[in-house]
Amino acid sequence: MRLRLGLVIGALAVATAAQAQTSSTNTARIDGTANCRRLTVSVNQQSQNGGTTTTLAYAVLECPSGGSEPTQVVRQGYQQIPNADYRVQQQAHSLNTQTVHGAITLNWRATTELQNTFNGTWTERQRSNVVTTREEQFHSTATVDGRVLGYDTRGGERPGWISTIQQRKQ
Repeated sequence: MRLRLGLVIGALAVATAAQAQTSSTNTARIDGTANCRRLTVSVNQQSQNGGTTTTLAYAVLECPSGGSEPTQVVRQGYQQIPNADYRVQQQAHSLNTQTVHGAITLNWRATTELQNTFNGTWTERQRSNVVTTREEQFHSTATVDGRVLGYDTRGGERPGWISTIQQRKQ
């Protein structure tokens, strides 16, 4: 009887481990105008059950001759990038990647201007199925330094934002 019970408990442990799902979303963004030049960069990294995809969207706009608003598109693009090009820590994110238009190298550092943190657990029940989810979120304004397609940006020059969300379902 003990052997059979041990096999059943072992099988339950394996089944529970197989059902556990982890996911995370990391994002960093800069979007602002300085010296009649608008830089917009958004990087998004999604991970779920061991697979990770990182995408990048970017645009550089300048003021047309005699204009005061950056409406003329200089460069723009959207592409998947190598996962290793985007590094994430809770208080800092960094991007170092190559696009068809040139290099983008940016460092985001969280500021205390505006921060949100959420840590929670909730349980969903539907008939005999019970799913417990543990989630941790961190969102913050950020200073951003670096270069976007040959154009420099310095901390405080353009608004930045970083976000990290992690979930584990069982």
